[in-house]
This record gives sequence, C-alpha cells and structure tokens, in this order.
Amino acid sequence: MSRHVLADWNQLLQSQLEAAIRCWDHIARTPTQPIGGRYTPLKGELNRYTFKGVSLRQWQWEIDRRAQVKIAVGEDFVVITSVSLGHPKENE
Repeated sequence: MSRHVLADWNQLLQSQLEAAIRCWDHIARTPTQPIGGRYTPLKGELNRYTFKGVSLRQWQWEIDRRAQVKIAVGEDFVVITSVSLGHPKENE
C-alpha cells in the first residue's frame, strides 16, 4: 500500500470506521467472494492491476455512494490499490 493510499485509508477509518472494518474483514478472509453490489470485480479497463509485475484481478468495495476501496487479489494476498472518499475519476 502506498503512502497516499495509506493516508486515504486512515481518513476513511476516521470518517467511516465500521464500514471500513467490514470491508477489511471481508477482503482479509474471502477476497474473491462478491457481496451483491457492495463488493464486485471491476470490469473493462479497470479489471486488472499490475503489482510487482503480476497482473491481478481488481475488485471494488463500495463503502457508500461516494467512497470506494479498490483491491487487487493475488494467489495468497490482497493489495489495497486505492481508497476514494469521493467519486473516483477513473469511473467517469
């Protein structure tokens, strides 16, 4: 997790602690299990994320209508790729 993503994650913890904990618990235990529209794999150009030279499937957890957490899922690890407290520009 980059410093920028960590700073955004910490801000999310301050503003929406319970939702952030639910997200964390789910991605730590069952990162490839969707939850309705709350947690789904991304589609199109956003469906892959390259981490250390490996292309990983990218997922998104919707905290609320404005805040999202993007996660890349590896074989035995997950990477938080971005935390957006407003509507992510790349989704426009």
